[in-house]
Amino acid sequence: MCASATSPGRQRTTIQLCTEQLGFRLIAEAADLGVSARRTSPFERPSLSSWLRRPDEYDAIVWSHVDRAVRSVAHMSELIEWGQKYATTLIFGMPEEHQPLVVTSQANGDASAAA
Repeated sequence: MCASATSPGRQRTTIQLCTEQLGFRLIAEAADLGVSARRTSPFERPSLSSWLRRPDEYDAIVWSHVDRAVRSVAHMSELIEWGQKYATTLIFGMPEEHQPLVVTSQANGDASAAA
């Protein structure tokens, strides 16, 4: 898969592969098409923010790539702090690496690539 290809279909495929690889079950999708990750915090996106307000309903959030989640260090920091607070794993597909980047709530700022 090409890293620059960000069509919704390719993003869904990457997310599905990540969930299968890590043993998660996909329960829902948050699609904020046309909303810039560069300008809009994950907590301000219409579809995603509704899920971020309900962290007890799932164990992890999967994005097709890091830049689909955030495009600023400040937003990434917010997201990691949220994940730690609510014990939620953050997973970022890395198709060019063939393994996702996984940030667990116990990571203390560290991240690991799944094998």
